[in-house]
Amino acid sequence: MQLNHDRLAKQPWTLRRRWGPMIGRLTRTTHFDWEELESLCFAFHKMTRGTKGRMSRKDFIDIMHSALDMTSAGNADYSYKNFDPNNNQYIGMEDWCRGMSVILRGSLEEKARYCFETYDRYAENCLRRKNLIWLVTENWKATPDLDCQVQVEELLETIVPSVASDPERGITDVDYQKAVEKYPMLLEFLGEVLPGRAATATFMSAMMPRARPYEFCPEYRTERKQDPKPFLAFGMSASRQAVPRLGGFRQVTRTASSFVPLPVEDV
Repeated sequence: MQLNHDRLAKQPWTLRRRWGPMIGRLTRTTHFDWEELESLCFAFHKMTRGTKGRMSRKDFIDIMHSALDMTSAGNADYSYKNFDPNNNQYIGMEDWCRGMSVILRGSLEEKARYCFETYDRYAENCLRRKNLIWLVTENWKATPDLDCQVQVEELLETIVPSVASDPERGITDVDYQKAVEKYPMLLEFLGEVLPGRAATATFMSAMMPRARPYEFCPEYRTERKQDPKPFLAFGMSASRQAVPRLGGFRQVTRTASSFVPLPVEDV
């Protein structure tokens, strides 16, 4: 989905006064710079224009499915709580930017915390055996027949003792963090809850283009430095030219060269 900034560009200073303090805070706590946060805010403003800046759970699941290729509706539904930490029953613009920072550019520790909180559907701070069987059966497309259930239990009997410090209790958040740090391939072994590389690249190229993201609103793009003017070589007709330098503009004076013939000795 490509953004159209035509309507938003009509009120650039209104949007800056509204989003400026929030973007200033987010630049210190997220993995995005100022321009990328502005693009995310523009995208959120466009998607929630009819709901007064509030994203519902249903809209969040649809966006995860269409924009980030998250086909598992169950995992997208339970990952909603990571975007709504205050339990407001809706996602605000600041929570949206913080959540996207984790799933798009988060560190391994942040993504591990995000995945564990998504798997911990009952908020027990522990993944118990019954919950693990349900997650594996649901996300790995296991059939409910007896043979498949036996294979799931055998698989968990192999993995859980190597991850959990207390296999009878289950996998805690500390056990999960240590296992992911040692074996990063275990980050999503209970189901896909993060977007893939292709979906992430497509989303960021569409929502946060690096080259001139506000071509429809040049007045709003004040953080980006002006493009340097090309250096023009001085010719015969050049007399005075301002050349941009790193320290500012410096006046450089050039005069037309004159040809003085050398004296020729008489033979």
